[in-house]
Amino acid sequence: MTIQDKRILVTGGAGFVGSHLCERLVELGAKVVVIDNFSTGKSENLNNIKDDIEVIVGDISEYGQVDKAVEGCDYVFNLAYPYGVDGLGLHQAYIDTGVQGTFNLLKASTIHKVKKLVNVSSVSAYGIVTEPNGDRLKKRISEDMSGRHFLHYGITKLSGENYCKIFPTSFGLDTLSLRYFYVYGPRYATYDHSALIKFLTRCKEGKDLKLFGDGLQLRDYTYVSDVVEGTIQSLNCRGNGEVYNLSGGGESNIVDLAKLVIKTTNADVNIKRITERDLVFDDEWVRIPFRGGVTKLTDEGWVDERNYVADISKANKDFGYKPKVSLEQGVKKMWEWLNEQS
Repeated sequence: MTIQDKRILVTGGAGFVGSHLCERLVELGAKVVVIDNFSTGKSENLNNIKDDIEVIVGDISEYGQVDKAVEGCDYVFNLAYPYGVDGLGLHQAYIDTGVQGTFNLLKASTIHKVKKLVNVSSVSAYGIVTEPNGDRLKKRISEDMSGRHFLHYGITKLSGENYCKIFPTSFGLDTLSLRYFYVYGPRYATYDHSALIKFLTRCKEGKDLKLFGDGLQLRDYTYVSDVVEGTIQSLNCRGNGEVYNLSGGGESNIVDLAKLVIKTTNADVNIKRITERDLVFDDEWVRIPFRGGVTKLTDEGWVDERNYVADISKANKDFGYKPKVSLEQGVKKMWEWLNEQS
């Protein structure tokens, strides 16, 4: 499918991934429209293409603004989300954007006869998936799995996916959802709680790397250029509400990740295990210190039960997704970029 001269709306286009997506769409000749409320997005993220795109300062939780932005568009990529703002606290932002905002986009896209809406979701939509005995999952996580939810971030992402599933049949709008796995790269959000981002930042600052829990939980990190290509490629598949994993295709436990970052950066730092007293809770109501990435209190202390390593075979089969940047290559690229910023 060619997207040259197609009018494409990117919600959250001033954000980390959104801005990279916009740059690539411009390269491919698309007419890009961005809607962003700039609560977490940054105008400077769009500096390279500011003369080539249309920017609307608006909020997708407001239907009137969405309706105007969607009118005349061929495709919609929904990346708007107040990521990093909400945590586990009893807040409204995720619901306003993730649920109401997604519904607004689906409604407007139906009315204005958009060809396809691609909804960006998250690995958090899985919840905590474990083996039947409660042990960490020993295989790659596939789209047909589901687990125990504890984050309303994940619940709102799942709600957005479910809305997308009803629109192809009930309203004739082609949709699909993409579950991103731990995306990193240049222009990453400074509030990102990803271990990889924290490790690189602390190495640059010459600070020891903090390790929460036992550090044996597995993660599947994805370089931003890979999810951008996969997101655009997804326009080529059926829009029947399906959900797809997009990841880097590798795996690393957090201990090995910390060692890789130290080796790559050649930083004179150590790995420091965090004690119980160092854990931080979001507010007086929250009972899980998730800022440290841990989810369960055991006899040995807090641990992270989750192994998030994606099975990406479905995306490969349906629209040819194949990540190109290995974790080692990506960490090196990220370190070079961080050093260019100083």
